[in-house]
Amino acid sequence: MPLLRGAPFIVIILTCTYLIVSRMIDYMTPKYRASGAIRINLKENHLAEDLFPAPGGGGSGKVDAFIAEIEVFKSREILKKTFERLDFELDLYRKGEMKTLPLIDERPFTLTYEVLDQRGYDKLFYLFYLGNRRFSFGKSEDPKAHTMQFEVGKEVVAEGLRFKLQLNLPFLRENPYSLQPGDVFAFRINSIDGLVNSVNDADLFIKPVDKDVPILKIYYLNDVPRRAMQFVNALMDAYMDYYREKLVKKADEMLAYLDVKLDSAERALRAAEAELAAFKAASGLVNPTQESDALLKETMQLSQQKLDLELQREELQRLFKYLASGNDLRDFTPNFQALKEDVFRSTYLKIQDLELQKHDLLVRYPPHSEEVMTVQYKIDELRTMLNESVRNTLRNLDVRLRKVDKEMAQLDAMLKTYPEKQRRLVALEREVQLRESMYNYLSKRRTELAIARSANLYPHQIIDRALLPTSPSSPNRPLILGVTLFLALLLGMAVAYAWDYWRAKVYSLSKLEELVNIPILGALAHVAQGDMDSFELHAKVVAKLTQLFAHHRNGMFITVSSYAPLEGKSFVAAQIGKALAQTGKRVLLIDLDIWKPTLHQFVDAINFGGVCGVLSEQISIHQAPLLTATEGLELIPAGDVNGCNPGMLFSEEFQLMLQTMGSLYDIVIVDTPPLSLAIDAVAVMQQSHLNLFVVRARYSKVRKVKLLDKLIQEWELFNSMALLNDVRMKKKDIGKQRQQAQRWMFRKLKLLNRA
Repeated sequence: MPLLRGAPFIVIILTCTYLIVSRMIDYMTPKYRASGAIRINLKENHLAEDLFPAPGGGGSGKVDAFIAEIEVFKSREILKKTFERLDFELDLYRKGEMKTLPLIDERPFTLTYEVLDQRGYDKLFYLFYLGNRRFSFGKSEDPKAHTMQFEVGKEVVAEGLRFKLQLNLPFLRENPYSLQPGDVFAFRINSIDGLVNSVNDADLFIKPVDKDVPILKIYYLNDVPRRAMQFVNALMDAYMDYYREKLVKKADEMLAYLDVKLDSAERALRAAEAELAAFKAASGLVNPTQESDALLKETMQLSQQKLDLELQREELQRLFKYLASGNDLRDFTPNFQALKEDVFRSTYLKIQDLELQKHDLLVRYPPHSEEVMTVQYKIDELRTMLNESVRNTLRNLDVRLRKVDKEMAQLDAMLKTYPEKQRRLVALEREVQLRESMYNYLSKRRTELAIARSANLYPHQIIDRALLPTSPSSPNRPLILGVTLFLALLLGMAVAYAWDYWRAKVYSLSKLEELVNIPILGALAHVAQGDMDSFELHAKVVAKLTQLFAHHRNGMFITVSSYAPLEGKSFVAAQIGKALAQTGKRVLLIDLDIWKPTLHQFVDAINFGGVCGVLSEQISIHQAPLLTATEGLELIPAGDVNGCNPGMLFSEEFQLMLQTMGSLYDIVIVDTPPLSLAIDAVAVMQQSHLNLFVVRARYSKVRKVKLLDKLIQEWELFNSMALLNDVRMKKKDIGKQRQQAQRWMFRKLKLLNRA
């Protein structure tokens, strides 16, 4: 029922919400989302591994390196390279009263410009069309604040810009109303830094398809669909080129390093061969002995091992020097043979990952912020550990080199036991083979690296390029309308229940029975002005009262009250009194409502003397009752209430008056004030045989009627009943009620005649 009665509120709220939200969505600038996918090659350092293969295949930390690529995409360096590829420098808008519309292709004029200084970048300038090929220019949206006017085709120099407007005549011929006097336009010249700073996490979103699948999905929002598509594709291309340049640079550095080593090895080989040939020619020796061959082979192996160790030590020393310089490790990649240990290798990769995070945080936070300092603290700890690891590895290499030198010295000592010429021949041949082996080894590695450089220019792969969005992704009209209408429905239901709580009224006896825990005496029908004294309309209530107090011969007290004013308690008291008097009872009405006495008006009597006159000793008790137009019905009105103290109702004189009246009349009906205004008559109600609480249909509020039970329990008014007043009844129901009342009255008179 509350929802049915509050249905108008719900409908109004839903309708207003739909209209308001729809209009708001229309005024929102739509945004379009483009998406692309790229596969990340986790073997990022494969060029270095081609030169120095790491044992056991790929290193640890590949998943962490893959996740870290998300921050690489968002780094300023990649974003700068992206915007350098795009023509996003000029933004042109049409300004409306409620909406700003970007102009890309449908431009009524073209703008050519030159930025003279930094004042011209990243600021919004306004153009106001005055008509007759004239514009005004300024930094304010209000054209009245513009101080510069110019004609189309004239060059303008202002605010660090030199620009010129030309009308787009083909477009204007097809769209003649696209440029009218009073139209407002705006434009902005974007710098690369300004464009980079405009990219935020809400517009650019990158996520992996799965942590075990090295594929990243890239999403970008823009109010121009073509720009959204172009940005995603340019971002993936810039990322690919960034790593291509990085790998090429790394490969070139390694090739240059190998070229130096090869040149040195070749010169040493040629010198050794020349020395061997000269010695053979001078000494006449051609072939060494078998024993010297074995010894020479072992010497060559040791020489090869020494060469590898020296190369490793040289690379580690280069890494140690770079670590000591404190430079960013993102721009340096060592040869990973030096990082054979998993802990050492993963530490280096973690440092690179943390430095990428720090670089991204510095875009949003100052250097001394808590976020940046936390990452810097982790970097410092890991660099310290990495530094110590490099130092320990270098010491181990030095130990191994000394061991190899010692073994080679032992072999040299053994060679000294051979004859001088033979020993000299073996030494020269060993030197030639050693130089040749070193040269072949370096040449092989250089060839492999050159092939890898040419074959791996693009280590990553674009899987899906972004397509042109055809519909806006935001605002999502169905979603926004659905959510707001649902919330509006909840609000409407809440308003309906609140309205029902504050304004709900009692309409029927069944509703009254739900609200109170006391018996219901009955209902009084709505009485028209001409039926004020109609006994038939009150006969049911009178019959129940007669049956209820059949054992009382005289002195039956009935108090009539209500919770709130204007519920008809005085009217009910008068009507019941008239009806009971018509049954032959001697009835006395007492008006105790000294706040607003109205009982005398319903019995056509005057408000003279009364209760206040008796209590103030102006008249005697026996002078107080006044005759009324109804035979057998008398009234003691409230009297002059101006000098009447409510405390007098608790006095012994008042109790004496009630006892006296009870002995003189069959029924005494007392009209008391509303309980919400005063509790003057509580003492009378506690002595009454029946306390009748009046509730008025279509007027009494549900929340107030519920308070009756609490008051009855608090004051122990156990002889209480409720009566519903002013019930609207159909004409046929009123006719039936009158017929029943006439039959009941006939039987009553018949019993009286028999008596």
